[in-house]
Amino acid sequence: MQDACRKGDLRAVSELLNNDPELVHERDNIGTTPLHRAAAGGFLEICTVLLEHKADVNAVDKYNDTPLKKAAYRGNVNIVVHLSLHGADMNHPDGSGKLPL
Repeated sequence: MQDACRKGDLRAVSELLNNDPELVHERDNIGTTPLHRAAAGGFLEICTVLLEHKADVNAVDKYNDTPLKKAAYRGNVNIVVHLSLHGADMNHPDGSGKLPL
């Protein structure tokens, strides 16, 4: 799941979720979720699919980064707007105390 989200492979993400919906909550060794990966990559359609499958929009990784922080850091404005419309916390500081915007 992580690899499919990182690569922007919508078809693979959809197939994986159809086979195992719990993969939406998968985390790597630093706590990165599929939504973190899709947000960082700027993959709006994948973010939408993950959110439809109940991805945690405010999930934090080992560094206290949220998907919103990843999207903002990469300049993915459309993802920032999308995540904020789905309840992303605009005031959640990262591990350095910086806000996402």
